[in-house]
Amino acid sequence: MVGVIATYIFAAAGTFVIIKIMGSLMDLRVKSTVEEQGLDVDQHGEEGYGEDFASGLSFATETFSRKE
Repeated sequence: MVGVIATYIFAAAGTFVIIKIMGSLMDLRVKSTVEEQGLDVDQHGEEGYGEDFASGLSFATETFSRKE
């Protein structure tokens, strides 16, 4: 059991160090404008989902009244 815990701690510490080194060399997040536009448009120049992807779905909350 001690070996398993030691492995988790070692992996977490190693990951933390790697992410800190990468963060000092490059941005780890995209700019907010690119995030709002969509990564597929920025990276590939096309939309991943077409306009009619969710055309039949409604995400608005509707209240239904009972008919009496």
